[in-house]
Amino acid sequence: MIIYYTKSGQTLTDLCNEIQLENPECLRDYHNQNCSLSERFTGDIVQGMKIYIPSSTEILELNKKNQRQ
Repeated sequence: MIIYYTKSGQTLTDLCNEIQLENPECLRDYHNQNCSLSERFTGDIVQGMKIYIPSSTEILELNKKNQRQ
């Protein structure tokens, strides 16, 4: 797991493209499962927001899982 701080104007889709994660919902779910209750989000991301993102190995696993569904 990696801690990432969002940039100005960045969307969840932009971040997924950057890390090569195929589904933005997977990133939101991953973050919400690994953060504290107060850090969870359901809407858009904002600049400077701390997001927990999967490691490259976890991204491969999530993409494989996503393709099976």
